[in-house]
Parts: sequence; C-alpha cells; structure tokens
Amino acid sequence: MEVSVQLKVASFFDPADPRQSLEVLFERFKSDPEMLTLHVGISYCFSDDSDAPGGDLFIVKNRLPPSMKGNVRPRVHHMEVAGGGNDSADMSDSMSDEDDDEDTFVDLRTDELGSFGCCDCCHVNGLNCGPKFPHGSFAGYLYLTPRWASSLMRLGYAVSREATHLVRSKAAASAPT
Repeated sequence: MEVSVQLKVASFFDPADPRQSLEVLFERFKSDPEMLTLHVGISYCFSDDSDAPGGDLFIVKNRLPPSMKGNVRPRVHHMEVAGGGNDSADMSDSMSDEDDDEDTFVDLRTDELGSFGCCDCCHVNGLNCGPKFPHGSFAGYLYLTPRWASSLMRLGYAVSREATHLVRSKAAASAPT
C-alpha cells in the first residue's frame, strides 16, 4: 500500500469513515477477533482522468473467532457441501459408518486440534501435536487429518461469508441496468 502511494498509483481509505486513518482500521481489525472482514477503499486519485474508478479491497484473515470455538464437529459430508444444510440433525441421515467415532471427539475443541497428524485418531490418542487450529505449519498443511480439513473448510466458509456478500452487493450496485 505504501509503495502504491509513493509511486502515485493509488491511495487507500476506510470506506466507513474516509477521514479516519487506516491505522485505526488496521488496529481495530487486529484487536477484534470477531471482525471477520477488513474493507479498504482504493482511490486512483493520482490519475489524470477525473472519472477514474475507485476500488475495494476485502481482506479475510485465517483466524478462529471466539464465537466459533466449540467441540470438534463431524467430517464434512457431501450433503453439507451440496447445500443440504450443516445442521447436525440434517446430517444424521447422510453419515457414514466412518463417523461412529463422533463420541471420541466429545471432549476436544476445534481450537485444540494439533496440526501434526496423519489421521483423526492422532488428535485423541496422545499425538495431538503442533500449532493449534487454524494455525498449522507447512508440514501440517501437507497432511491434513479429516477433522482438521473439515474444520478448515467450515471456517473458510464461515469467515468468507461477509466478504462474499460485500463483493456481490458492490458488483450488483455497479452493474449496468
């Protein structure tokens, strides 16, 4: 961002309050773990074109909000991905025999999942090592356990929802009629 300003390509602002310093916006995003999306406005004000378009930058950080810390949920199933709902009551009909270990994870929270594992049993049999969810390591991301992968998919879906909505509403507002 600083380079863009130095090269006189663009400047950046808080769309909610353009008079406010971006540092305030960044600090709020950093300190509020429930703030899922950071929206930064872009102005191409250095252009000779007085009608230069503006832009928007939406940042979604890979972090687990406190409101999403809870028990490890079952593995993601086809119906959940296909839009059949993610309610556990809805999922009971589509669960496979592989999910009969759900009781094993009753005392384990998502934020306690370790990233160094080769299978789900590692999380509950004394091998729940490594950085905790969602902050895995390079090696941990190479070998995702089914529960880690499912938790990561659900987290990505949940935290990107607001940004996706904002992008769609911006696109709809600027679409030609």
